[in-house]
Amino acid sequence: MLFAVGVLAGRNWRARIGYSVIAFGVWDIFLLRLPQSHVRLAAFALDWDILFLLPMPWWGPVIAPVLISLLMIFWGTLASQYPPLHPPSLANWRRFWAMNITGILLAL
Repeated sequence: MLFAVGVLAGRNWRARIGYSVIAFGVWDIFLLRLPQSHVRLAAFALDWDILFLLPMPWWGPVIAPVLISLLMIFWGTLASQYPPLHPPSLANWRRFWAMNITGILLAL
């Protein structure tokens, strides 16, 4: 279903994948459980929750999947809104690897 959003929204395959990643990031943020009170709203980001259930339960702070989802939304926006540059420059490769390393560090 999330890929269908990208297929319907994008004009080319790069934009379709970008829109699919944006849809996944937004969907992932809305899956979070809400805090019980407004007082706990500040501590909500560091509250522990189940992140994944397979192959075994992974526990972590709520802010980890939120930051990864925001990075996915940012990447999807870049992929869907900006045309690819030909030939790829060294600065573009540095940005590409910086985003990959940022995602890896956020996941860890």
